[in-house]
Amino acid sequence: MPLNGTRKTFGTIEVINRKNLETGCPDSKLMFTESDLCWLTIVGAHVSAAISRLRKIDEDKIFAAISRELADPENEGHRVRSVYQTIADKLVAPLMPYKVCIVRLAFDEQSLMVTDKSHAEGERGWGGRQDELRRKGEGIVGKVFETGKYITVEDIDSVVEKFNNDKWIEEQGLKSFICFPLVILGEVIGTLSLFTGYKHKFSKTDITFLKNVSFLLAAFKIRSEKIKNFELKTTTLEVVEPSFREAKHSFLENRLDLGERKTQSVDVLVLASFESSTEQYQVCLETGNYLRAYQIAEFAYDMCENIKKNINSVEDQGLYRRLVAMSSYWKLNLDLCGARKGYDRSL
Repeated sequence: MPLNGTRKTFGTIEVINRKNLETGCPDSKLMFTESDLCWLTIVGAHVSAAISRLRKIDEDKIFAAISRELADPENEGHRVRSVYQTIADKLVAPLMPYKVCIVRLAFDEQSLMVTDKSHAEGERGWGGRQDELRRKGEGIVGKVFETGKYITVEDIDSVVEKFNNDKWIEEQGLKSFICFPLVILGEVIGTLSLFTGYKHKFSKTDITFLKNVSFLLAAFKIRSEKIKNFELKTTTLEVVEPSFREAKHSFLENRLDLGERKTQSVDVLVLASFESSTEQYQVCLETGNYLRAYQIAEFAYDMCENIKKNINSVEDQGLYRRLVAMSSYWKLNLDLCGARKGYDRSL
């Protein structure tokens, strides 16, 4: 009996040999009755519903973990590639349907290079594969880079010759493929490629999930570049920058209340506790309450921006840089929730 979910078939229930009620032993000569089939259909429906719910919960957990990794200000000093490797590993984790994940970033305007990759079977899965530069318009990945539109291949066997590493694909038993562009502000800055080890029909849920992940990957790279450029412009002396965690606690301990400090030369708005807001935001993500998560991110981002406007970036350079990092953190979370729920926010 098929395990049919709302949008996909998860598998089958196979029953071999009906039991003889008199002897209590399986008997290959006995036939299944309509009542048996009806009962198995009901069982299958309940099992499918349970699997569907569990997969949705697992996907939300993975999505929340990815958003934390990409949006965490403590990763500001980390290389983009090291963060992307963590995300690639999560996408081929046991909870996910993917066996291989490959991230490519633009080497120049005409080519892509593999920067991070992860295989469910570890390093041994990469034997025989060549990670050469991929030119714009070359093969499936090149077309995604050129057009900025995702491509799915649900049956690799029928078009395996279109893949550059066709022998490796056959050896690894890869059956389905999807490639998403990493697009930000209309520019394709890379691609996200995923393979499955079985024939997989990519549902609307799959597409939405990967579209949001791709958006986050692209946004993280742009955000990291902006932070780096800001640091280069503002660093005129050799300064030892404390960790973000220390800076965050220092800022929260010294936050000012506008109601009590209206007469001061610099107006500083009240900022809700960063730790408390972050915890509430993550709880909302994990429970699927994206509207509330959006509201938290919107409030925190607006507060950071208002405070930043009232800070002298030269005299209060340390505070200003921390505010830039915090503002970037909440802006990315805000965009994430907007993409997830279909909001449109003009800033």
